Amino acid sequence: MKLIDYDSLQNKYSWIIFILLTIFFNNLTMPFNKCIKPSLISYLLLLIHDAVFVYFLFGSLLFNNYIIHSIFLLLTLLNWYIFGKCIITIVNNRVCENNYDEKYINVATLVFNDNKSVIFLGSVMLLLYNLYNIYKK
Repeated sequence: MKLIDYDSLQNKYSWIIFILLTIFFNNLTMPFNKCIKPSLISYLLLLIHDAVFVYFLFGSLLFNNYIIHSIFLLLTLLNWYIFGKCIITIVNNRVCENNYDEKYINVATLVFNDNKSVIFLGSVMLLLYNLYNIYKK
């Protein structure tokens, strides 16, 4: 098994879908994420945060790099455990001069009403999906 599937990374349709989903989620959640002092950097941080969110949800489906995606999922969960939130949210709150406790609102937050159990269960299911595909190969 290869660590990185370069053929999947070179698939332009996967990248187009990834970019379109990132833009879609960014436009959908932008009104919910307030910034006291908006700037280009704060907008870019929200866009990066949405790209991370899209990769978190769809990374293995779009790019088939199950090991890399699993590592990404585990590092993201570790980040949430250590900081209590995404590091990008912390940086964005600092740039925007928001309160430290200001939450980043994404589609999962809206749909599941910020239920951490559901989000954790979804993460475990994504990891199991990746492990199944790693084992299958």
